[in-house]
Amino acid sequence: MAESSGQARRQIKSKKRQALIIGLITLVAVVAMGLYIVHLNHKKAELEESTRIVQEQIDEELERAEELKEEEAFRKTREFIEKMARERLGLFYPDEKVLKPNGK
Repeated sequence: MAESSGQARRQIKSKKRQALIIGLITLVAVVAMGLYIVHLNHKKAELEESTRIVQEQIDEELERAEELKEEEAFRKTREFIEKMARERLGLFYPDEKVLKPNGK
């Protein structure tokens, strides 16, 4: 009977040790997963910020492209051509009177 009692104690000790080891392994796995989740959330925040910045740049470039289209359209107008002819080339219509400042 003493043998079976000692054997039963060893089995109980062995099962407790196994339960402790399983518990520690589970704890380590949970902590590791928690740290990985924190890392992924940090990475997600970084990527969302990068996405926001890139989207702002896209919006700015689309706005700039629209401004360039408007400028291109204006450069094709008669008003722009006449303005450049006057300012840069000094050209005027033959029937137009030009007032020149009294200068030296």
